[in-house]
Amino acid sequence: MKSKAIFIFFLFATFLVNAQIKEEQLNSSELVKLFDKSKPPAKIELSKLDWMKGTWQAVMKFWEGDTTSIFVEHIILPEEVAQMPGFVRAMRKNSITFYEITQFIKVGASVSYRVKHFSGDLKGWEPQNEYIDRPLVEATPTTLYFDGITFQRKNHNNFTVYFLIQHGQDKGTILEIPFRKV
Repeated sequence: MKSKAIFIFFLFATFLVNAQIKEEQLNSSELVKLFDKSKPPAKIELSKLDWMKGTWQAVMKFWEGDTTSIFVEHIILPEEVAQMPGFVRAMRKNSITFYEITQFIKVGASVSYRVKHFSGDLKGWEPQNEYIDRPLVEATPTTLYFDGITFQRKNHNNFTVYFLIQHGQDKGTILEIPFRKV
C-alpha cells in the first residue's frame, strides 16, 4: 500500500512539473507580440499607464552569465497634454551605450510607445525627422504589449520589459530587463 501511494505521489509530481514546463514555454512564446497592421490598435486610456511614472533602474544582460551587463535608468514623467515623456540612459563600464527619448502618447482611442535613440555622443540612430512607433497590440491589467516590446508590472516597485530583437545576428532573441523603482 505504501509503495502504491509513493508511486501515485511521483506520478502526480511528474504531471505538475510537466504542466509547469509547458506553461513556462507558452508564457515565453507570448512575452512579446507584434502589431498586425490589418487590425486597429488596442484601446486604452493613457491614465492606465500612471503606474509607470517615476525613476526606474535595471541591469540588462544579453545572455545568462553575461559579464558585460548594461546598467539602465529610465525616467518616465507624469501625463501632460496626452503624453508621458521619458528618458533612458544605458551605460557599460563607465561609458554611455545609448540614450533614448521615449514617449507614451495618446493616439485616437489607444496609446503608442515612441522611441528615438542616440549614441553616447548624441548622434541619432534614426534619421532626423523619424522615430520608432510601437502601437499597442494588447493591454491586460498588468501587461502592456506594444509592437515588439512588452511592459509587465510585477508589483508597485517592479516591472519587466521584454524586448524582441528584430534585426541582425540576434534576431528573434527576447531581452528581459527587470526594472525596480528608485
